[in-house]
Amino acid sequence: MVNDFGAHGGTLLQFSSDDVRSDVEEIRGRGGRIVLEPTETDWGTTSAYVAGPHGVLVELYRFNA
Repeated sequence: MVNDFGAHGGTLLQFSSDDVRSDVEEIRGRGGRIVLEPTETDWGTTSAYVAGPHGVLVELYRFNA
């Protein structure tokens, strides 16, 4: 999977989530900008990216059992 998130501030914050899809919908509902919709990765996670303030990129992830 190759993604171009564009320019960001060089900082990536990662947060574990119990339900990535639900969290993304809540963030979207509050006006947040989703950079990458929830995606199943080859290494066994569900991952999504959100644009944070000042160019920070925020990843929400969940290990799939």
